[in-house]
Amino acid sequence: KKRAKAVAWISDGGEDFRVEPADKADRGTEIHITLRRDAEEFASEWKLKEIVKRYSDFVAFPIYVGEEQANQQTPLWRKRPSEVEPDDYNNFYRQMTMNFEEPLAVIHFSSDAPVNVRALLFIPASREPGILSSRKEPGVMLYSHNVLIQEYCTDLLPQWLQFIDGVVDSEDLPLNVSRESVQNNRLMAQLGKTITKRVLRELRKMAEDDPEKYEKFWLEFGRFLKEGIAIDPAAKEDVLPFLRYHSSKSEGKLIALDEYVEQMAEDQEAIYYALGDSLSSVARSPHLDPFRERDIEVLYWIDPLDALIAPVLGEYKEKPFKNIDSAELDLPEQEDKAEEEAEAALDAPELEKLTERFKSVLGEKVTEVRPSKALRNSPMRLVNPVDAIGTETYRIQRLLNQDYEVPKKIVELNRSHPLIVNLAHLVANKPDDAVIDLTIEQLYDSALLQEGLHPNPAEMLPRIEQLLTVAVKDELGG
Repeated sequence: KKRAKAVAWISDGGEDFRVEPADKADRGTEIHITLRRDAEEFASEWKLKEIVKRYSDFVAFPIYVGEEQANQQTPLWRKRPSEVEPDDYNNFYRQMTMNFEEPLAVIHFSSDAPVNVRALLFIPASREPGILSSRKEPGVMLYSHNVLIQEYCTDLLPQWLQFIDGVVDSEDLPLNVSRESVQNNRLMAQLGKTITKRVLRELRKMAEDDPEKYEKFWLEFGRFLKEGIAIDPAAKEDVLPFLRYHSSKSEGKLIALDEYVEQMAEDQEAIYYALGDSLSSVARSPHLDPFRERDIEVLYWIDPLDALIAPVLGEYKEKPFKNIDSAELDLPEQEDKAEEEAEAALDAPELEKLTERFKSVLGEKVTEVRPSKALRNSPMRLVNPVDAIGTETYRIQRLLNQDYEVPKKIVELNRSHPLIVNLAHLVANKPDDAVIDLTIEQLYDSALLQEGLHPNPAEMLPRIEQLLTVAVKDELGG
């Protein structure tokens, strides 16, 4: 106001303050700060510049420390994307993170509705920060009116997107906001929703336009997305389209669930997956026999997290996920002579004797021993009894050492496989031969190992040595 008298606001930093008349004739505001002895560093020029650089580098007005301007004034995220060169983004990213590897993607956008936001976000090229990285914690830098109010804000993006780095600026947030009020601010929820949606849009675009780049992203950050489903099942619908897997038909390439569903036959009712510890081991799974025979694609789940999230996945595009180790899978009928050939290879009496011998040797380790209608190239397999706990749960317990017990499964024998046929002949003609029980035990342990359920594979070594001794002895003729 014209002819208004000057006043002074005085405080010692506590809860109380006082206002009194001041001796000042010219317009403007002066701030006089008296520092305690233990805060003398805040009077040094370099410390003042550091504070301005960190918290007010992009305030619209120039800030001087002595004769030198200490802030940049023009924030990159306030510019239009068309006004910014790729080198500008890379330079800003290096300055902000001290990471000299170019980011995998840049997300630069602004919006005024439903909430005011200016954002410049980066997807790093690697999940591990560099040695010189200045940002060691997850979270984006949160600004209000170009003033930094939170250096590591983890409340805007879900935990499974915490690898995103960058800046978010909103004029709808008050400058004097505290961390507690940021967390409870209703605007933050809307702001987070807007940013998350934009990040997912960019990832979707990357997957469609540049599959090679997306594969690099997936190899670095895919585990974050899977962890998102484990931590927050409500995120499943957002995350599922971004998952990538190898499969029995993908020839070493990664495929999306959408691609799998598009390639399904009209009469296929489920999305099938096989659990394993590696691509090489899961590709040898005996459970794949009926699927290969019917030309049905199977996803290879080899990440321990796959077993963890399997129980909560449910379905995708109205197609349920099913583990191929189930004994009750409803697969299309095959018109072939496999069953007749199996009966010709091993007659019923010999098969019954072999089945009884398996039951005698394995005892309570298994619930049932029976001939298989599915196996073609493998001698035997272990399948889950109806209504039993899924293999996924047992694999997790084994990995976490949580009171793990080997599950009781059904043994299915391939009566046309040479190993099973010869073993049955041996039971019929030389029932006391020691190699019979050794072979049955080894077949069972090998199946457990194939399923990722064996508690201690090293226990098999003495038995394998015994079998090798018998084999070499037979080769020498005695």
